Amino acid sequence: MSLRKPLLSMITMIMLPGVIVFGQQSQTPPADGERSDLIRPRDGHRPHMRRGQGLRRWGRDLNLTPEQQEQLRAIVQRKTDATRAQREELFALREKGRAGALSSQDEARLQTLRQEIRESMKGIREEMLTLLTTEQRATIEAREQERKARREQKLHNRPESPPNQ
Repeated sequence: MSLRKPLLSMITMIMLPGVIVFGQQSQTPPADGERSDLIRPRDGHRPHMRRGQGLRRWGRDLNLTPEQQEQLRAIVQRKTDATRAQREELFALREKGRAGALSSQDEARLQTLRQEIRESMKGIREEMLTLLTTEQRATIEAREQERKARREQKLHNRPESPPNQ
């Protein structure tokens, strides 16, 4: 006598309620104006860091005071609000590009938007550094040197690619 049919029926009866409950869970994205907890993923990439995680890391690694943490949050919020329209336009142009309808003017605008946002991010870092003590700045400098050394080591150990023919 084969146990295949009864075993399959039993597995189906056990798993069916779980599948139904899972399927009924709300999976709506956040409405406009609500913050999503994750950074928007690029095509084929998973979000690698939650929003605000960098600030928490700074606070933990640098032993920031609560006042410093609040000032850092204010700086980031102010700069984020200042570049919101630019980022929305950038995302709209990216979607247009994915649809294959990107003109040369759109490509030029993409480059301009990226540069403007990059400049704003540099401003955030410079403002943040003014809030830090000399010991905290030394910690950041040491961390940057370590990061550069690791990057150089990776580049040095990377196998040479064959020349293009």
